[in-house]
Amino acid sequence: MSKKQHIELNAEEEKQDVVELWGSLLREARVARGMSVEDVSNTLHFEPKLIEAIESENLDCLPTTSFVRGYLRSYSRLLEIDAEPIVKAYSRVCVEDGSVITRVVQVKEVSSKDAGPRYATWLVVAVLAVSLVVWWWAEVLLPSAVHTETVETVIEAEPVTSLTADTVPLLETEELVAEELVVEALEAEDEVALSEPEPEPVSQLSTLLLRFAEDSWLEINDTQGKRLYMGMAKAGQIKTVDGEPPFKVLLGNAPAVTLEYNGEVYDHSMYDKKGVARFSLGK
Repeated sequence: MSKKQHIELNAEEEKQDVVELWGSLLREARVARGMSVEDVSNTLHFEPKLIEAIESENLDCLPTTSFVRGYLRSYSRLLEIDAEPIVKAYSRVCVEDGSVITRVVQVKEVSSKDAGPRYATWLVVAVLAVSLVVWWWAEVLLPSAVHTETVETVIEAEPVTSLTADTVPLLETEELVAEELVVEALEAEDEVALSEPEPEPVSQLSTLLLRFAEDSWLEINDTQGKRLYMGMAKAGQIKTVDGEPPFKVLLGNAPAVTLEYNGEVYDHSMYDKKGVARFSLGK
């Protein structure tokens, strides 16, 4: 090997080592810009532990690869460095998600001579016999007994006496009392209907629709401060949020997000600062 080839080989090895150190490159770029871990955390809304795990290349403390690639791109965009070499270097050392494990189970053939099938057969026969006895008792014996008792009760019952002259005034008095009770009940219902308050008007809800060209982070709150959504969104996803405006919106990797408010596209580029946009939307 010539001296020139040896020098070129060493240069290629050094370049490969530099590319493989994706976390160290981000840490050196951050230090060169005079930013601390807290500065990056406040700007990108990343947890400090996540930033430290990225810079130390601690794969055990990092989430799934698709999320980490989005973090690396946002971090590189903040530091104004090229993200593709860093993402490629990370992809060479990470383990892709979703490994599939196939387990082969040997199935034992069951014979009629085994004790299990034989006992199961006896149990089925016993259940059928008990069911037949219960059906015979419920459908044949029990209706016959009930019919006999009913006939005997009708025969032994005393005849109903006819109404006398003394009972007629009592019946008329009871009818008057019943009519008065019905009138009082209707008047009470009318008073309750008049005293019921009118229903309060229902507030109008608005809709936000977000489309993601790349992995992005977002947080959306309504006018009452209630959090409607917070988390990561993957590239190609579409998310819809309904709530009472005005909305408070925070977008990470904002250039990759297309926002529609009540069916109309809203341009949020004026609020983008180093890939992060924070603004209010709606009346």
